[in-house]
Amino acid sequence: MEPKKVAIVGGGTSWVRAPWDNPEWEIWAHSSCFEGLPKGDRWFEVHRPDVRAGEKTWSPRYADWLQGLPCPATETHGERTRTSPVYVLDGFPELKAEVPKIFNESIPNHVVIPRAEIEKYLQSKGAVEQEYVTSTAAWMLKLALYERRPEIGIWGISYDEHAEYLVQRPCMEHWIGFARALGTLVYVSPSASLCRDPHIYGFDGNHKNLVHTNRPFRTAKAIPLTVGHALGKELIHNIPVEIQALIDREKTLFGIDTEQLWKDEAKKR
Repeated sequence: MEPKKVAIVGGGTSWVRAPWDNPEWEIWAHSSCFEGLPKGDRWFEVHRPDVRAGEKTWSPRYADWLQGLPCPATETHGERTRTSPVYVLDGFPELKAEVPKIFNESIPNHVVIPRAEIEKYLQSKGAVEQEYVTSTAAWMLKLALYERRPEIGIWGISYDEHAEYLVQRPCMEHWIGFARALGTLVYVSPSASLCRDPHIYGFDGNHKNLVHTNRPFRTAKAIPLTVGHALGKELIHNIPVEIQALIDREKTLFGIDTEQLWKDEAKKR
């Protein structure tokens, strides 16, 4: 049986268009997004044990969820008890005794990412010997390549904020290009700026208003996200007609449900 396709999903607004109910796809999600995403076939938590146990302003019950404890519904969030595996890293240096930690042994149904085996495989395909990974999504993408997944899709990830853009986006674009060079189909949601730029160097250099923006159609500064943004009730920015056309095509390609159905699902979260 051919391996399933992999949807790498983050917390950006395009997550709503991921193929949630398509049986041909597995959902690989950032564990930090567990409160908002409908599900995850695999969750990824690649941080050190002390970072895992640190305060999370976006979810005070993250530690309980990660450790497999029941997370009953609250006024703002639904029930979120975890059943799917969490993929983690191992071999961290010893930490100070007084620092709170969540070790792998405290995470039920965890799977250690085969770091050495991944590097060996990728280097056999032409990757440089210098290990290059600067984000959770990069770990997910490298693991999908190691597992020889036939197609990879990326939703909810753009890396267009300044801090992320500097170190995380170039790495993700590197591995997307590497994957495509191997013949793996890699789909990037059209509202993401990964591997895209509206300007063609040499042709656009004489435009007086040429600005290398982080998103293909955003020139304004980033705004703080609200719950309304995450649930699709509020627009983060105006979407040009040509980008909306790509989004509509995406809905058709991946069997996305109607807008009303998404709104109905959002009310349940």
